[in-house]
Amino acid sequence: MKVLKILALLLASFSYCNAQNLNGKYAVVDNAFQGSRKLTFENGKFTDSISTGDMGIKTIGTGTYTLENHRLTLKYLATINGDSSYYQLNSYSQPSATGLLSVKIEDKTGAAMQANVGFKDNNQKPLFFFLTDKSGLSDLRLYEGLHTGHVVVDFIGYYTVSIPVANLLAKKSTLLVKLMPALKTYIDSKTEIYEVTISSTNVILASKKTGKLQLTKIGN
Repeated sequence: MKVLKILALLLASFSYCNAQNLNGKYAVVDNAFQGSRKLTFENGKFTDSISTGDMGIKTIGTGTYTLENHRLTLKYLATINGDSSYYQLNSYSQPSATGLLSVKIEDKTGAAMQANVGFKDNNQKPLFFFLTDKSGLSDLRLYEGLHTGHVVVDFIGYYTVSIPVANLLAKKSTLLVKLMPALKTYIDSKTEIYEVTISSTNVILASKKTGKLQLTKIGN
């Protein structure tokens, strides 16, 4: 009996040490989230999140994990979550005070979505809006002194994306917006299992369901 207890303690200790080895925050190369996804592991618990531009970080899942024999098991907890819209903005400086902005709007599945694009002043008062066609594509030219406040993308029943005009002047920018319904969603519990390869530079997670995900550690 004592031998069995010692073996159980050794196995538990081994699992804990493996989990400890994964501790930290990782950037996830994931095409579904345009490279903005992050996974944080700490002492057997994890947080799955994505960057939502100026609106900060949105948690898309939390739970517990185990790492044993090069196999990572993520157990997501069921939770109610307010799913805000998010965006990815890429900008390049140009030798002009004018700003050029190309907008692409998608729904939560990644399909093109028709929506409103326009401007609000710094007090959030609407100034000018137009409705895109079904492709969800539009191009804006921004002039210093004429355009102030925020560029806004929204639609009835969806969370709004708002970007300061000052961040777009004298730049050529592309903006990908994913509009989410303005309601609380219930995230089901689920379990994901990955085969893990750990190197000095990154971590590779592989599964038949999601393919390969590359994790690069952020900070120490």
